[in-house]
Amino acid sequence: MGRSAPAFYEIGQVERLTVAREALERIGALVAIDSEFRRRLAKERRAVLQARASPLLEALHQWFKRTLSKLSRKSLVALAIGRRLTRRKKLQMARKLTDLT
Repeated sequence: MGRSAPAFYEIGQVERLTVAREALERIGALVAIDSEFRRRLAKERRAVLQARASPLLEALHQWFKRTLSKLSRKSLVALAIGRRLTRRKKLQMARKLTDLT
């Protein structure tokens, strides 16, 4: 998550795009939750993140998919969104492999 915001911030500064700004707002909400509970015990933090961040993360993922279909494939925002979606797929695959062991 930490790498997403700078990419969209740079794009927003260069292109002044509403899409980049919305991505930043959505990512910022997730970062705020993470920051609020960063120093808590792992069990408590995990419960809070699952309850509060998971719905936002899923909404962000769905928004990325909807938004990507509306953008030019060569735009900087589309490239940044594509990278995030690819990372999510890799993370999901890694979690499935971990669950099997």
